[in-house]
Amino acid sequence: MKNITPIAILLVLASVLLTSCGKAEEFEPAPIITTERKTTEAVTYKYSNLDVLGAKMGMSIEETQNALGVKTEIQVNDSAVPFFAIKKSGLPFVSEDVESVVYFIYDYNMRLCEIQYAATEKTGFVLNDAISSYDKKFGKHAVVTYETNKTNYVWYQGGVYIIVTTTNNGKNALSFFDEDYFAKSNPEEVKAYAQA
Repeated sequence: MKNITPIAILLVLASVLLTSCGKAEEFEPAPIITTERKTTEAVTYKYSNLDVLGAKMGMSIEETQNALGVKTEIQVNDSAVPFFAIKKSGLPFVSEDVESVVYFIYDYNMRLCEIQYAATEKTGFVLNDAISSYDKKFGKHAVVTYETNKTNYVWYQGGVYIIVTTTNNGKNALSFFDEDYFAKSNPEEVKAYAQA
């Protein structure tokens, strides 16, 4: 019985050795499939050089509110444009004691592209004063008049178009636009300003 165990081991070894003999298998490399991970560059936003009421065009909502020192609710208009509004006094061409609603409007990238508030003669708006003041500050303006008795007075400074809009009903608006945003929506004013 003691001899049977070593004999069994020898038989197993011999069979393993005999079955591994023969022609060597050819090596066939397996195809290596690699997937390239798409990398996206970080988006950089352009900020205006001109500070408007404490904010710069191109700021995010958080950056704008931090610059203004306010925290307020974000709203969306019927065209899904995000904005927020604050009450502010001491605005240009509005009587010092009058508090006006100022709108901070954002593009679809959630970047500040427009600031606007209204002014009337009753609240202290005088067109000639506005034109004279902005001409001294920003240089010669352009004028674009529409059939609906609306006139836009246009200036440009540091990445911002400054617009004073007057209407025949006495409701006027002072608006500040990011230059790229304004160029897309108001090509006539951009052209008029370039030719002024």
